[in-house]
Amino acid sequence: MGIKKVSDNEFWEELRIQKGGFASTARALEKKYDVEYTRQAVEHRAKKDLDRLRSVKETITELVENIHFGLMMSEDEKIKIKAVQFYLRAKGGYTDVTTIEVTEKKPLTWMDEIISNNKEEK
Repeated sequence: MGIKKVSDNEFWEELRIQKGGFASTARALEKKYDVEYTRQAVEHRAKKDLDRLRSVKETITELVENIHFGLMMSEDEKIKIKAVQFYLRAKGGYTDVTTIEVTEKKPLTWMDEIISNNKEEK
């Protein structure tokens, strides 16, 4: 491997192609440019320009959101329902309802004694 340098444009383009993965970017840079590059070196270089790194991450998020929105339009009802539920949970305000059925006629009778004792103490 040589002492070649990878330009900023080459570095950021490869990071985008590798979907922001530091290890895969290091391997791709080594192979493509015949240079030594570690995962840590990619991470260090990427974190020197947080705006560009944020941009790469936002691009990946948009890609994933587009795929997810496609799943919400699926012809397969099970896939569509799961995708919609996931979206609603992730965005907040949607939870699964859990129901508890009590079969005792008067559950938690032990609490009656505690409540009674508290009233007597006052």
